[in-house]
Amino acid sequence: MERRAANSKNLEFNGCVQEIDHRVEKGQLIEFRVQGERRLAVLDRPEGKKNWVAIDEVGQSRTLTPKQISYIVEGQTYKSSEIASFRQDVKTYLDPSSLEVAWEILIDDSAAVDPQEMAELLFSDRSPPPCYAAHCMLCEDKIYFKNKGDRYEPRSSSQVAELKHQIEVEHLRKREWQDFLEKVRQALTAGSGKWNERDRLRLEVVERFAALGEDAPHRAGATELLQTLERPATPPAAFDLLVDLGLWNPYENLFLRRAGLPTYFSSQVLDVAQCCLKSPPPDPETNRLDLTHLKIYTIDDAST
Repeated sequence: MERRAANSKNLEFNGCVQEIDHRVEKGQLIEFRVQGERRLAVLDRPEGKKNWVAIDEVGQSRTLTPKQISYIVEGQTYKSSEIASFRQDVKTYLDPSSLEVAWEILIDDSAAVDPQEMAELLFSDRSPPPCYAAHCMLCEDKIYFKNKGDRYEPRSSSQVAELKHQIEVEHLRKREWQDFLEKVRQALTAGSGKWNERDRLRLEVVERFAALGEDAPHRAGATELLQTLERPATPPAAFDLLVDLGLWNPYENLFLRRAGLPTYFSSQVLDVAQCCLKSPPPDPETNRLDLTHLKIYTIDDAST
């Protein structure tokens, strides 16, 4: 056991750990990552004391350190020309939903498994393709299993339920965001739009950003919308967007906006106001001078 520990090292990538023996051999198929993308290559020759030169499926060679190797396919050796065929064999086993079945079997005993044992459980097969498929599914799984060393143990039922809820909430948030973007694009084409309560909350963030600039709270929502629409993430761009949506006019009173005075009123308030205009209540001040027949002029602020 001590000898094995002296000749091996736990390597971790993206939450996946496998005990990799330093005595790797030529012809072994290994997994490594390039900017998060899973890649396969065949070890060709050692480079120095620890590194190896590996050749991928398109014949490109690269030097890898032991830390870059996230998985070694055991059981046989390969040629780089066989990688594509190996990938196709693996695809037939990739079914993330099967992990739920494995979780239901293992949860009672909280039994931890490695990719080989998972392949045996799911496919009754420990050959390289199903073992590598099990490794891929366990690495990508965010619900049923958690990585512990070079093994994976089932999460508790409460943890799984909470993770599923979080994923559902995130999916709902993304769907609502896409629906909102579609409404915005339609409104930009038509010059106006119909907005529900959630839409209005998003648009109010844009309004505050247009009026208050960098001092606006929660301005990230406004800048995200502007960037998604390929517009500058600036207060003037937010102002222009609101005008294009038909929500503001080109001469919108920003002083009124900054003061936080309401500019939208409920239908009930508007109905009462309209009723007062049609039938004004009697003026209790009988001596008041009526000047309503005269025109009224205002002097704008110097900045307008």
